Amino acid sequence: MPENNPRNIKFFQRLSSRAALLIAVVVAVGGVVAITLAVLAREGDDGPGLDPAVERLIPDEGAEVLVQRSVGIDLVDSPRFVIASFRINGVEIPEEEWQFSRGTNNLIYQFGDGQTLEQLQPERNCVVVEFYPQPEGVSSSRQVNWCFNAA
Repeated sequence: MPENNPRNIKFFQRLSSRAALLIAVVVAVGGVVAITLAVLAREGDDGPGLDPAVERLIPDEGAEVLVQRSVGIDLVDSPRFVIASFRINGVEIPEEEWQFSRGTNNLIYQFGDGQTLEQLQPERNCVVVEFYPQPEGVSSSRQVNWCFNAA
């Protein structure tokens, strides 16, 4: 009987080892590809063109917020930035109405009585912030735009 032949048994054992090795290599390569794709997809989560100087948008792009929610932007701590303009729904917000912490490069606008805007408009709201690194000057101005919804 050929199936009990020791040579046939060794051949199938070697084939099994080779097959197991091949399967392990395919699984490892597939894992590396999956991890690489996940990392690349995660890097794109900030959306196209989000300036690397932006740490956080307040509120986040596409968020659902209340009409009294504060609005702002948190820029990286270094270099120091200067805010050239801040607009909500096309309305320029005067500098004396928003708070900007030069130490943390954090701009916040709180809606309320006597402010240029007392609250967000219902539904879609869009913000535009123009800023530049203080050492480089206004000629290096950059702009960040984002929108969100208010109820």
